[in-house]
Amino acid sequence: MPRSGRRRFQLRDKGSLRQHPRGNMPKWDLYVQLLKPEDVDKLDYNAFDATKIWDGIAETKLGTMTLNRVPENFFQSTELAAFSPA
Repeated sequence: MPRSGRRRFQLRDKGSLRQHPRGNMPKWDLYVQLLKPEDVDKLDYNAFDATKIWDGIAETKLGTMTLNRVPENFFQSTELAAFSPA
């Protein structure tokens, strides 16, 4: 990536972090799709294949995730997080 592209990316992130003390925290809505065990065999593909999209299965909103602090040690904080679709 050209240096100018990285610089724009970094400035965008710094702008988001500057909003934190003002109370303008970034937020994301968190949704899940729930599939009943008896509906697994009705799909034309393996329902547990993480590369597949469950079309026709309703999304349920769990809540809103808010970035309410900036980690002091970013590496340590991200190493403790693990996300798995299974």
